[in-house]
Amino acid sequence: MGGPIRHAALGAGLILATGLVGCSSSGGNGSPETTGSAGGGTCASIPSVAGVPASGSAQKAVEKTFSLFFSTATSLRKSIAVLQHGDVFCPALLAVNNTSYGKQKTSATVASVRVTKPNVAAVKFTIRVAGQVVLPNAKGYAVRDGGEWKVAAQTFCQLLTLEGTAPKECKDKSMTALPG
Repeated sequence: MGGPIRHAALGAGLILATGLVGCSSSGGNGSPETTGSAGGGTCASIPSVAGVPASGSAQKAVEKTFSLFFSTATSLRKSIAVLQHGDVFCPALLAVNNTSYGKQKTSATVASVRVTKPNVAAVKFTIRVAGQVVLPNAKGYAVRDGGEWKVAAQTFCQLLTLEGTAPKECKDKSMTALPG
């Protein structure tokens, strides 16, 4: 890869993680939420929350999941909730929280969702940073896990691999395999 494409790919990996950790410092119930070393937190101190229910339209649920996951306005605990194996990837999310990209407004829009198996959907999405498209028409997956649609760990790992900082869990096929 050269020039702008590599820059966009690298930025997209960082942006992905930025969206995952969000900028919010409130857990939504008025209590503070741990969002990284600045908050002195660990993954164990982050309470779990529900993801996006699979009831209704898969398209709408997956769109909401990707929107939450990539938005810098989403809390860390909600980002963990909408990522397959989010609790396992929490340390990677905390590490990315300390990058310069963590301060930029990030979002994603979903162009299409195609359910390919009962618990898997192929997703085409675009990532924006500060309103600028940095990764157009990316391909990834959503998985239905525990009755909720989540961003597939495989998709998370692919984007972090583009950036060059994928955690060791990304090499574990049991973490990144799509459900059968």
